[in-house]
Amino acid sequence: MFSHQFVNSIGNDLYNGYWYRDACWKLHFHRSYEFVWVMSGTLQATVADKVYLLHAGDALFILPYQLHSYTTLESCEFFVAVFAAGHIGKFVSTTSGKEPAEAHFRLSTALQGYLRATMALRPVAPDHKSVRQPDPPLFALKACLYAVCSEFNAVALWQKKEQNNALIFRIIAYVEQNYAEDITLYTLADALSYEYHYLSRVLRENLHIRFRTLVNQYRCERAKELITETDLSLSEIAMNCGFQSIRSFNRAFLEIAGATPTALRGGKQ
Repeated sequence: MFSHQFVNSIGNDLYNGYWYRDACWKLHFHRSYEFVWVMSGTLQATVADKVYLLHAGDALFILPYQLHSYTTLESCEFFVAVFAAGHIGKFVSTTSGKEPAEAHFRLSTALQGYLRATMALRPVAPDHKSVRQPDPPLFALKACLYAVCSEFNAVALWQKKEQNNALIFRIIAYVEQNYAEDITLYTLADALSYEYHYLSRVLRENLHIRFRTLVNQYRCERAKELITETDLSLSEIAMNCGFQSIRSFNRAFLEIAGATPTALRGGKQ
């Protein structure tokens, strides 16, 4: 099972930079790009079904919607930057319709020093697992990200995206835009002009998930955000996120989040 990081799929100017120690992330995806840089130790990562062992100086460049996960194998510190396509527009247009054969590359010593200085990276305190890094000024941030893109592009073997990958991106984009509506595999098939049973097979073979589960994951991620950041009632949140009843909301939320909406809010309705 995997999850969608809804918070990392919103906006054209999104940027989040974190320094982690001994952290693990289960399989997930989002609409933004992601850059991972290992400082020390060993990190095992999975990106699009490929497994990588990363050591100090190793990095990953992850494309939007690519499934990925991290597991610390030995004491490890690493930096993760999640950023929207708007920060690297020229790179995005240049590589449109293509994907790299590998996500892994090594950062040059010069770029590592530049990123440390410009992104003002600060290590995690001994009693913390992560620390949010201050955002660099806009143009400095873009310079850093383009420098990362440049070094990755210099070693990446680009290839045409597989047809199923492009279709999966269209499916995910449809869910992102319409999850609050009463959508089904049939409405998806009609919108994308495909037979519904073909789309079902594409999802099953590539993401190992049913369409309804994918939709509910999006809805529950959005619901989590509304539960923790707003005063809307749980019934209002359920309706806003596309659930047809509070009962179906509670059932799906418990299955996906492992807790009830009421428990997440601290017992308040």
